[in-house]
Amino acid sequence: MPPKYIDTKGRTRFALKPKNEIDDIQKILFSVQYQAFAKSYLTVGLWSMPQPTGHGLEITPLIDLSTVRVGDLVEFDVRCHGKPLSKGPNGVAYITAYSSSFGLSDKFALFSYISKGKAQFRVQSSGQWLVNVFHKAPMTKDGAMKEFGDKATSVGYGATLTFNAK
Repeated sequence: MPPKYIDTKGRTRFALKPKNEIDDIQKILFSVQYQAFAKSYLTVGLWSMPQPTGHGLEITPLIDLSTVRVGDLVEFDVRCHGKPLSKGPNGVAYITAYSSSFGLSDKFALFSYISKGKAQFRVQSSGQWLVNVFHKAPMTKDGAMKEFGDKATSVGYGATLTFNAK
């Protein structure tokens, strides 16, 4: 997201470049470095439990997604840089889930808190499901995105996972 800042003349401004490339900054209001990650799970032959891949933010199923049917409870592991995501000083962590046959056309989704890296929901209809998680944290000099520290004040992540339910 482009930086929003107050310039040296007191005006609120946006810039389409990193904060370290702006000359007339009096105060940065916000500047976000954003990364998005996506996974889709299909089964050919026998299901094998996937392992986390090491993405900045990722959702990994904890059940065999090839057998999911309407009414089943699906559980996920949600990690940010390898650590379980949970509620904390930056807010409440949660996933959302929806399908073209449930929620999408009516502009709503299922919602599940993430606690100690785990979240779950009950499948409401057959078809393809999309699970989302978004996470924002302050940029730190020793954090996972430290190479962007001079370009942004916070880091934002988004991750999605898709699967089919029968």
